[in-house]
Amino acid sequence: MGRVTSTVVVFSGTLAGTAEAALGNEINISYADKVTLFINYTKGAEGTVWFQPKFGHTTAQGTFPWGEAAGTAGNKTLTANKLQLSANADVYHTFDVSGLPFMRLYAESAGSTANGTVAVTAVMTEEL
Repeated sequence: MGRVTSTVVVFSGTLAGTAEAALGNEINISYADKVTLFINYTKGAEGTVWFQPKFGHTTAQGTFPWGEAAGTAGNKTLTANKLQLSANADVYHTFDVSGLPFMRLYAESAGSTANGTVAVTAVMTEEL
């Protein structure tokens, strides 16, 4: 069990547009072993919205998406993962961020122009 080291409001507001866009500012996670994102989403005109954290090893370089590698016969394919929501939801997801110093959250939507509202809080924990 870890201890909470910091809680940061990542973003609180209305989604705008359908193209991928950053939500809020980059956050320093260098002292955390895990980050839990709490997402409160109220659906607007958009059909679906995707949230994707991206990580960087230096500030202002948060362009490396969260992904998972899977494969067979020694060949691995990396899939950039996104959290997908298509209805009102209050959800959370925990990421292992050991050794990653910076994170920034991005969102994109499909369907009509996005106008849903979202509040995202990040809770950083450190393993004891």
